[in-house]
This record gives sequence, C-alpha cells and structure tokens, in this order.
Amino acid sequence: MADGQYDNTNRGALFPPFQDQKLIAQGRIDVDGAEHKAVMVMERIKKDEPPEPVLYIRAAPLFRNDSDNENAPARSGPMDLFPGKRVAVWKKTSQSGTPFYSFAVSDRRGGGGTPVEDDGFNPSRPPANGAGTYGTGAPVDDDDIPF
Repeated sequence: MADGQYDNTNRGALFPPFQDQKLIAQGRIDVDGAEHKAVMVMERIKKDEPPEPVLYIRAAPLFRNDSDNENAPARSGPMDLFPGKRVAVWKKTSQSGTPFYSFAVSDRRGGGGTPVEDDGFNPSRPPANGAGTYGTGAPVDDDDIPF
C-alpha cells in the first residue's frame, strides 16, 4: 500500500439505496448442494443504461448487540460464505449528514478469545428449532432490521 492510501482490507460501508434500486425477489439458490438465501435487486449496472436485475447471496445474519459500550458494534454475526469470519456493524453519519453503516470483518472468536474453526454453522439453512428462529427459539424481528 502506498503512503497516504487507506487500507480497506476487511472493512466496508453501506449507504442508502439509489432511487433506481429496488428489491424485486427473494428466495433460495442451491450451488453444488449448498443452499443459500438470495435476493434479486433491480439496479443500474452501467451508468448510461437502464437498470438490470442482479442476484445477491446472503453474506451474514446481523444480530443485535445489547452492549452498554458506546463503541461496540450495533450488530454482528457469523459470515455465511466465509467460515471462521464474523462481521460487525456500526451505524454512523457522514460529515455531510448522510447515514451509513460501517462494517469490519474479523476472525470469529470462541471463549478465551481463540479463533473458531469452521463449526458447520450455516445460518443460510433453516434452523432446526423452527422457521424464523436462530438458536434462541425467539422469532426474528424483521421490523428491527434497518434495510
């Protein structure tokens, strides 16, 4: 990396959707026997051409973090397509006043802070304890998801 350049490795940001972006379908896709959740979004691929549908595979469920630490992420979760990784999310506001989400990817940690090997956890598959729940038995509250 050259001097003065920002290192974006294992980082990201999401902003409000463009006016021509629209969720048009959701469901599941099987790739080589592995089932994944997916959405199709209508979006502009090329600047001077009309929007086209684009398929996205779910990257990670984002669970609420109930920490009292103001520097803690608002949400985090294990990454579906990258075993052993997790993503943390902070809700922020740019200097110009635009709300956005800042992401950081890191190794998943077990008790004692040791990295977690791939444990076979795949949140893309329906949980064993019933649809709409993940480990707790409590329904997932879709109204809390900000997008």
